[in-house]
Amino acid sequence: MSDPENTNTNTKAKTKTYGWVASLLKAVGSIVAIMGLVWTVYSYLDTRALEAKKPFLEFQFKLYEEAVAVTGRLATAQCLTGDEKCIGEYADDCDRFEELYWGGLAVVEDELVEKAMVAFRNEFKLVSPDICKPDSLSAVATSGERKNLKSVSLSLAHCVNASLHRSWQVDLLPDRCAYSKPVAGWRRLFGLGPAGKQ
Repeated sequence: MSDPENTNTNTKAKTKTYGWVASLLKAVGSIVAIMGLVWTVYSYLDTRALEAKKPFLEFQFKLYEEAVAVTGRLATAQCLTGDEKCIGEYADDCDRFEELYWGGLAVVEDELVEKAMVAFRNEFKLVSPDICKPDSLSAVATSGERKNLKSVSLSLAHCVNASLHRSWQVDLLPDRCAYSKPVAGWRRLFGLGPAGKQ
């Protein structure tokens, strides 16, 4: 015959083991449920934050798109002397660039795009010292000195790409913005980089 005391001890040991496993499973289940709740709240808040930024991001994209288009046209325009239509379009683009430079773009641009816009304007002033004055447009439009202006325009497009990459948190293309490299040496220590808009 079996010993009732030994059987009772085995049953108690099994119950203790199952009780511990059951408690562990309940704890794990609770942790998983809490993690699911936290993830749901995080996802909701992240979506709300993106929705709140959406009007700004769309406005930024619109102005960036326009700035890249205008600088591209200014860098590549080749009007012939007496081509009043081309010179008029060039003058309109020149005026729009100045509006973007001193106005709306300053609301949405980041530091890299600002530096690229400053570089474009400085290079543009070298090609066209009397920036956007009708008297100088014909000479500027027929000038062959556009290589640097084209390069700076392309650099602006790369900086816009890098800015959009950060703003929209998407992986577009590798960062090719010439201004995203860190400032070296003592200038970096004291926060002294290239000057802003002038």
